[in-house]
Amino acid sequence: MKSLDIKKIQSLLAQYSTEERHEVFKILRKEFPIHDLERKLNASAEVILEAIARSSDLTLRGVRGVIAEAAFKKM
Repeated sequence: MKSLDIKKIQSLLAQYSTEERHEVFKILRKEFPIHDLERKLNASAEVILEAIARSSDLTLRGVRGVIAEAAFKKM
């Protein structure tokens, strides 16, 4: 797809409401996982994040530590 095609799509999307763009996002989201972990856990990123959000303080501290390690590794 050419850069011009992408710009046309962006221009079209800009004409729609947030709710309409969100519907398009949901369609694309089904096709394009955010991370391989979704396949590994057989769950969407949204479900994984919701599970983490509902977890105990101890679990959240562990997740924060893992996130910090990953952030430093990416630098």
